[in-house]
Amino acid sequence: MVVILWFNESHPSVSRTAVHRRFEFVGGNSAKFWEIAQQGSNVTVRYGRLGTAGQETHKGFTDKPSAIKYAQKLVAQKLAKGYVECVAA
Repeated sequence: MVVILWFNESHPSVSRTAVHRRFEFVGGNSAKFWEIAQQGSNVTVRYGRLGTAGQETHKGFTDKPSAIKYAQKLVAQKLAKGYVECVAA
């Protein structure tokens, strides 16, 4: 499995040092995106229907390893649900 990490510098909540990943799910009547950014001990998730700005949630942890573990868990859940990771061109 190849994991590609990329940065979305155009989004105001993601800085250059954040690890940012984007996933999409299109099937049936669904066309959704899900993004996760982990920076230090903070995790930001943005999600919604394709073509919209979506909603954003933030979660802080006491340390960076806990934030990384949480982000990895969420990514695994999305992959299990059929989301596909987008790759920056």
